[in-house]
Amino acid sequence: NTLPLAKTGISVKEFAAQVDIPLLSDKPFFQELAVGGAIRYSDYSVTGSVTSFELDARWRPVESLLIRGSYQRAVRTPNIGELFSPQQGNQLVIGTPPGAIGDPCDVRSTARTGASAAQVSALCVAQGVPSAAIGSYQFPTTATGQVTSGNAGLVPERANTFNVGMVFNAPSNSGVFGDFSLSLDYYNIKIKDVISPIPGLTVLSKCFNLDGSNTSYSNSNEYCQLIRRDSTGQLSQVLTPFLNLGALETDGVEAQIHWGVPAPFLGQTGKLYVDSAIGWLNNYKVQLLPGAAFLNYTGISNGGAGPNSVPPRATPKWKALTTFGYKSDTLGLGLRDRKSVV
Repeated sequence: NTLPLAKTGISVKEFAAQVDIPLLSDKPFFQELAVGGAIRYSDYSVTGSVTSFELDARWRPVESLLIRGSYQRAVRTPNIGELFSPQQGNQLVIGTPPGAIGDPCDVRSTARTGASAAQVSALCVAQGVPSAAIGSYQFPTTATGQVTSGNAGLVPERANTFNVGMVFNAPSNSGVFGDFSLSLDYYNIKIKDVISPIPGLTVLSKCFNLDGSNTSYSNSNEYCQLIRRDSTGQLSQVLTPFLNLGALETDGVEAQIHWGVPAPFLGQTGKLYVDSAIGWLNNYKVQLLPGAAFLNYTGISNGGAGPNSVPPRATPKWKALTTFGYKSDTLGLGLRDRKSVV
């Protein structure tokens, strides 16, 4: 079910400025040397004010080679869906204990059979499981309700981005390599306060201290407040609102290559060409919740329904998108090839 939503909106006021300062030009080893910067101040009606900025430099020692670098503070404010989405119901698969997390109040779960079984039982009673039934309580199915909704208390995501690289263009417009260019860039990105719905199994795990998040087994714990039970104590809903969760860190190298050669035998203006974008991933780590350890997702395709899972994502070590083609003033043909290697 999806509940109706009253009319909502976001307004923003912004100020932006940019500057570019040339330092040297047309000198030996300094065909161009320049620095630049930009700043933007934004005041959002819901999430408040944020500032983003950028600093960059470029150096062209010879006409065919450009070396460049930049540092940026990027900001992404929550969008209207993340702020105001109405409650939307779907299914949360929890499995049957002890093989899966199930309902931690279930007498078969590891939470009820471990060293803290008495504290878990007391927490279950506090949530609504009848005290007379706690000794034999079992959850009858392998799934329960999950409700995702917007959250007007979100704050913007913030990222620090650093990159340095070069661009090479063929010094001559003639010959076999007259139409050749190569760009090579290293990037390093760190994002915090990532906006995402909290996984439902993570809510259960943290409420019942399966990962050490609720050592007092208090029902007032922020994750326990996201759990709903019906009048008989059965687990009926797990709320998974959008929250500012953990962080993401990644770095790697990206290259773009272009090579074209005239093909007059196929037409007066014809050209054969190859374009390829190649990426090498050095690091891709995700922090699911503030203060949690970073999980390494480098070089895998992962995701699932475990307490520490994230939505499925592909993070291959190598990826490439290559186009082999022909183009002229009147015709264009291409064959595209995509590859990834974990």
